[in-house]
Amino acid sequence: MFAAHQQTRHLLRFDWALQGADAIALDAEVAVVIDVLSFTTTLTVALDGGTTVLSYRWNDSNAANFARQHDAVLAVGRSKQKPGRSACPQPPCGPHSHPNG
Repeated sequence: MFAAHQQTRHLLRFDWALQGADAIALDAEVAVVIDVLSFTTTLTVALDGGTTVLSYRWNDSNAANFARQHDAVLAVGRSKQKPGRSACPQPPCGPHSHPNG
């Protein structure tokens, strides 16, 4: 990793993706993640976990039929998510979770 990627000369550091987070958090007391791309993150987590993702143009009345035809589960927004189904990485994530305890 290049030293410039660590941004050690700066009190506030910004980057994206896992490599960027690793780079700027090496000697940081606090690292804050702001996820403004929740769909992209969900898709990445699903694919990294080995889930097959079928794309569909729009979540209209035909989307549920498409999912059924492919023996798939139709993705829904957070407000419609059922308990026990999540693309959230383990351990469970949330506003107060921390991967190291």
